[in-house]
Amino acid sequence: KKDEKTIYNFRTYLDLTEFEQKYWLGIPFLNTINALKNSDIELYNHIYLGMPRKLENSVYKKMPTVKKRPKKFDYILCGMDYGEVDATTVVCVGVEKKTNSYYIFDQYYKKGGSNMVINDYISEVCSFVNNINKIENTKMYFYIETSPSSVYNLFANRSNIDKTVSIFKAVKSGVYSNNIIQERIDTTNYLIGSNQLFITDDKFPIYKAFSQAEYKNGKRLDNKNFDIDSLDAFEYAIQSEIKYIMRGVTTSVTNED
Repeated sequence: KKDEKTIYNFRTYLDLTEFEQKYWLGIPFLNTINALKNSDIELYNHIYLGMPRKLENSVYKKMPTVKKRPKKFDYILCGMDYGEVDATTVVCVGVEKKTNSYYIFDQYYKKGGSNMVINDYISEVCSFVNNINKIENTKMYFYIETSPSSVYNLFANRSNIDKTVSIFKAVKSGVYSNNIIQERIDTTNYLIGSNQLFITDDKFPIYKAFSQAEYKNGKRLDNKNFDIDSLDAFEYAIQSEIKYIMRGVTTSVTNED
């Protein structure tokens, strides 16, 4: 920028004319931008105006809307975070493709430090997942943390999980960022801000986890005062979809689309 030999040009969508914004970017894309602007101005400034972010205080500026779920999901994503000292939890997310909406509609949660052993946890989780699979009767994908590997292996060997449930390792690599945790957070905030993430019951532990999550020195706090387990389980559930979800941040949708 300060080098006289360098040609520097920085533009945002605001530099476009109203006509260009409407017919090039498209009304649906502009609606998504404005929804995020209204719910999380900091994330909007960062994504669409290229401004630096200050990561302090509340992680989620807005909570997911409590909303009645559709009768049928196109498919279901479940993420599991296992903990011997921390909580073991499974978060279930139903996906409605016609609206690109994600519904947190159920959660298994067991605090750590109980007298239960691994096999007890496995048995309860299997019953929980199988029951949802039976009731929902739609394609189900189950993403499981790989630490400790013994827990994942029990599920991978099919344990007592119904054979129609597809089992995967929780994705650890980032899609567009080296900071994987921040990538998950940005995706979640984007879904909330664009009115694509809902929760069917604010009594689920993850709802409280969203409200309590905080930043300090640019990192999401992870200690006994915060339910990071519920957040991790949710993020494992949707992480395979992050590339698809975040494509909406930079890809315009025309009227023809």
